[in-house]
Formats: sequence, C-alpha cells, structure tokens
Amino acid sequence: MYFSAEENKTSVSFDDMRISRTLAEQRLVNNVKPNGGFVYRYDPIIDKSPDTNNELRQLMATRVLGELAREDSSLYNLHRRNMEYVFDRFYVSSGDIARIEHSKKSKL
Repeated sequence: MYFSAEENKTSVSFDDMRISRTLAEQRLVNNVKPNGGFVYRYDPIIDKSPDTNNELRQLMATRVLGELAREDSSLYNLHRRNMEYVFDRFYVSSGDIARIEHSKKSKL
C-alpha cells in the first residue's frame, strides 16, 4: 500500500506543529534513563526496553537535548548526565585522535 499526498491532503496548522514539537521534546526528556542514556527502543508488549543500543541515534538525541538545554537551563544537568554516558561508553581517544566506538569498530 502506498501513501499519496495528493489523495490524502491534510492541513497542518502552526499550532499543530507547535504541539507536535512540544510532545516530541517531552518524550525525549522523559526517556533519559537514570544512567544518562536514552531509551533506544521500547516494547509495549513486554513493557520493557531491550538492552540493544545504537550509538549514532544516541548521539543524535544527545545533540537535540543539548539544543533544548540551551533554551531551557533546567535541562542542563540532564544533558550533562547524558554527555557523561556518551563519553563513558562510546568515546575513545588516542593522542589527538578520537572516535565513537562500539564492539571495537569506529562509528564516527
């Protein structure tokens, strides 16, 4: 089944977009785990988050959280905890060279 924008025209207002952004921001902030990482996946059937992870997606979420913390200083400590998680788990440096690594493979 294919979606056609022409067949399914929907009007989206500025308020709709604002509400959507607010809800997305709240979801992001509410899905930072106590260890500082983001919930990567959630399985509602078993009401559990698997232990799988994706470093690149973690970093993309970290970037967004950083932008939010710039706009709302109450998020600074949450962002700091998240950055500590990222650096503790994925960041590897050697001299002047650094990379994001998982399973001995460089991601960035």
